[in-house]
Amino acid sequence: PFLAAKARKCHPPEDCAKSLWIDGSILVHSEQLFADALELLETCDLATFRHPYRDCILDEAVESEYTPRYRGQRVLWQAAKYMTQGHPRHWGLYSSGIIARNHTADVMLASHLWHNECRVTTQDQVSLPVIVRQAGLEVRLFDGIRRGGIYDNPSFTVVAHKLVLPMGTPEAAQ
Repeated sequence: PFLAAKARKCHPPEDCAKSLWIDGSILVHSEQLFADALELLETCDLATFRHPYRDCILDEAVESEYTPRYRGQRVLWQAAKYMTQGHPRHWGLYSSGIIARNHTADVMLASHLWHNECRVTTQDQVSLPVIVRQAGLEVRLFDGIRRGGIYDNPSFTVVAHKLVLPMGTPEAAQ
């Protein structure tokens, strides 16, 4: 089920003009999220949230080494590969639990490339900024357009799968 959801996240449906990915760990409380997504998509290719703690794929990969769900995957290797290929340190990092997309040819190609990269590791936050930068996609952030970031937004709550925990805590990472 996890990899099936990852495939859908990375490669949106091709039979519509726009889509909004909402991770299974997100409980939506308000239609405002959908209105915000449509508003952002008027001026960009893709909209998502800024990562709340880090701004670098290498830092995220190091942190992922200590997260049980990524144990045994080549997350650090993947980030190092991107860095040696020229991806800049501190270029930016997204919290990809919510992703709004216009289904332009560039976005769909980038989504296909992202899906391929997610076969290396399931830590998609490391590969998404690289794909976005390489494809030249215009990204806008949900953060602050009316509300806060990914963990303090009144339109939804981020919860751990099967158990409600405050995200960003050691308990939630396990």
